[in-house]
Amino acid sequence: MKNDIFNLNFWEKSSIYQIQYQLENLFEFENLGLFLDCLEKNQKINDYFIYYCWFFSDSSILDKYLNRKDLPLEHLLKIILAGLSIKEAKMNPLDYFGFWSEKLDSDQSLRILIHSSKNELHPIFIASLLTNLNAKSWEDFFQSLLVEEQDIYDFLKLYKHFSINEREFILASNPILCKYLNLLVGLLISTSEDLFLISLRNSIEKILKWEEYSNNMKSVFFIENEMELSIRERNSNRISCIIHDARNLQNEDVEIFLVYLKSNSVILDEYEFKLIERVMSKDFSKILELV
Repeated sequence: MKNDIFNLNFWEKSSIYQIQYQLENLFEFENLGLFLDCLEKNQKINDYFIYYCWFFSDSSILDKYLNRKDLPLEHLLKIILAGLSIKEAKMNPLDYFGFWSEKLDSDQSLRILIHSSKNELHPIFIASLLTNLNAKSWEDFFQSLLVEEQDIYDFLKLYKHFSINEREFILASNPILCKYLNLLVGLLISTSEDLFLISLRNSIEKILKWEEYSNNMKSVFFIENEMELSIRERNSNRISCIIHDARNLQNEDVEIFLVYLKSNSVILDEYEFKLIERVMSKDFSKILELV
């Protein structure tokens, strides 16, 4: 690793391409200790580094860096949370934290959730990280939760920060999350008439009632075999059934239903998802573009 990145002059004078090249080298470096010490001691270099992490935030190289398990959590959170004080960052909290949480894998999300102070994490960020957890990470996180009713309730209150539609979209996108929240709500709902808990339970039950439908579709249409086929070779009756059944739902539930089917691999990919959306909207000109 060249020493340029340790000098303020490099960050002030170098071109975008030079900085990108050096960052890509840095992100692959085995030991980050010296550079992290440099950031700690020189605030201006730290500011430049975080700025360029944002500048190259669409890069897969940055994603790999953010998921390094040797990255101090304080440093990781500085990168992610920096935009809250950048005037150019005008995304709403759901988009903002959704953008950054999507870059993190299950293990790194769990690491943040367990080892960071909940007070320093925005509730929407916590909720976004939860959607990243796989089954094993959820088990580990679940075991880390305190079992007092108030602690469980405080955790569930994260979802007060979302509209009902946003909340159901999150649940539909992550069936594992939906099942664990159902378990937690079940621990409290029998002893509570809290309107929020009742609303959350209703959202969860709406999503879970589609599980049997999803399993039946997988059985009838041999989904695993369909995955290996091109779009033209797949059974069009599956798409027709989904469209027919979606049209029987309330308008506000249609997209949630389709998202749930996609997350459960009944809708196999983004191509099928867009095709169904366009048929539902009767936008036949765009359908022809897909065929």
